[in-house]
Amino acid sequence: DFMYYLTANERTVIRLRYGLDGGEEMSLSQISTIVGVTRERVRQIAKMALTKMRHKANKARIFRGNEDWFR
Repeated sequence: DFMYYLTANERTVIRLRYGLDGGEEMSLSQISTIVGVTRERVRQIAKMALTKMRHKANKARIFRGNEDWFR
């Protein structure tokens, strides 16, 4: 679970933005009201969180199947 690598604030924004955990997707404005930051800051947090998760996913993909490197 790549959400593990995110801060609590990043996890909250991603969950709300994409409707994870059974919720509905929310707009940047709705999330900004809940979290207490501007819409722009919510957008930046979401972008940063997605970048972190992509980086971890790419790293995992590179090393998957190459366990021999570590022996």
